[in-house]
Amino acid sequence: MQKLKDIIKSVLYHAGYYHWIRFQDSRRNDNKRLLILTYHNISEGSEFFLKEHPFKVRPVITTKQFETHLRVLKQKFCVLPLKDAVCEMKENKGPKKDLVAITFDDGYRSFYHLALPLLKKYDLPATVFLPTDFINRKMIFWWDKLSQVLLSDNIKRVSRSILLPIIGEKLAEKFFAIKRALQKRINFLVELESYLIGLEDGLIEEKVKKLQDIFCPYGEMDLFDEVLPLTWKQIKELSGFNIEFGSHTCSHLNLKNASQEKIEKEIACSKEEIESQTGKRVNCFAYPYGSDLQTYKKIKPILAKHKFLCACLALPGINYKDTDPYFLRREFLSWTNSEPLIKRELILGFARGKRILSKQINTSTLDKMSLRVPMKSERSNLI
Repeated sequence: MQKLKDIIKSVLYHAGYYHWIRFQDSRRNDNKRLLILTYHNISEGSEFFLKEHPFKVRPVITTKQFETHLRVLKQKFCVLPLKDAVCEMKENKGPKKDLVAITFDDGYRSFYHLALPLLKKYDLPATVFLPTDFINRKMIFWWDKLSQVLLSDNIKRVSRSILLPIIGEKLAEKFFAIKRALQKRINFLVELESYLIGLEDGLIEEKVKKLQDIFCPYGEMDLFDEVLPLTWKQIKELSGFNIEFGSHTCSHLNLKNASQEKIEKEIACSKEEIESQTGKRVNCFAYPYGSDLQTYKKIKPILAKHKFLCACLALPGINYKDTDPYFLRREFLSWTNSEPLIKRELILGFARGKRILSKQINTSTLDKMSLRVPMKSERSNLI
């Protein structure tokens, strides 16, 4: 059914239907609009390497799909660094054009090895948001640890009673029911992450460490390169290209559960360190997890105090001249190698001024978790 829908969309695109929509939209709208695209990790090859690579439990956009995005953006849109795009949108001078900014959260090393060569090939800029503690300590994120834990061969030998005090009765019961089925384990991972994200950061790390000790009792987990953070050496090299860096706090802090003092310290220290390492001013911020708008409204004065020009959410939408620059919305594009489908998404996204992804998607977990990508079953679009 999905293949049939995609064929219909491609036929409509080649027939000029979406170009007509874009033409009608340009007649109605004179203001510049900004679409900010969100990426996290990137993979070479297929989206899943479950047996060979335990960290690929979550689907990851491939280099081929990312290149399709870049090729379309280069052909059809004005792609600017985030700071420049926000300034141009706000000034709203000159001819009307649709603006796009490319952002990567979390500072994964795959950006250096896989995304940068493609960005250089198409001469396109990007903004990378860095959680500085992970760079300094060469740490990996708790959700990546959890991925490997739940795909461990030891999972079949773990009892419900051991997990009960760590993740609670409901999740322990579900785990016992699904632990022998790989795909169900993947679905369970999303639910477990959703539970953990509601806890304080210290408690999350404590519970993940306990799970790690249970499932990987014989020592350290292997650190796969794809989930390691960038190094400062790589970051300095990247800053020589058309790549700007923004703050993502020091520890990928859950701002909802932190004090104002803790929040300000992490924002200020992260900004200061990135500026010190790169020799360039940090203008942009991205809220970790990104969906708690009420909490972020209280943080806006801190960002203004430390001279940030803008901040990004993980909530969907297009940005306009009157959008508050401290609450910029961002979008995902579908993972596909089809240029007509990507062009269609972008045209409809700007024309409708609302989310590009299908309304069928349940984004509550994606937004709360800032999961790196939408799950494969959730990728769908309106005709």
